[in-house]
Amino acid sequence: MDLIISVLISWLLSTKGIDVYEPPTVLFKSEIELIQMYNRPVFAIYSAERRTIYLHESVDITTEWGKSVLVHELIHHYQELHNLMESYACFRQSERLAYNIQKDYLLSKGVELRPQLGSFNIMARSMCSQMEG
Repeated sequence: MDLIISVLISWLLSTKGIDVYEPPTVLFKSEIELIQMYNRPVFAIYSAERRTIYLHESVDITTEWGKSVLVHELIHHYQELHNLMESYACFRQSERLAYNIQKDYLLSKGVELRPQLGSFNIMARSMCSQMEG
């Protein structure tokens, strides 16, 4: 797994200029463990407090899709490392960069995009709700 993370971090730096100079911890968890941790179903999530990416045990990081999920979460780690979260009006705005880089990764590998990575879905997932600001 360390090799995969290193390759993805190198891809981010060489293609996007995104420097993830300190790799996060990456852990796989069962659905039950993730629900206990976050009180909701989670497929992949970054914990800034622990500098850890948690992936559902079904994520196969040997596939390009699985690697793209890891790229998405690496972007959140990058945002935290470089104190970029403060520049967003709400957390959801940080999702735009993560989804767009995930999409770029998949396109660079010739992988057909899933609907959740369409422009409208990315926009909708990265908008602040009225309660958030």
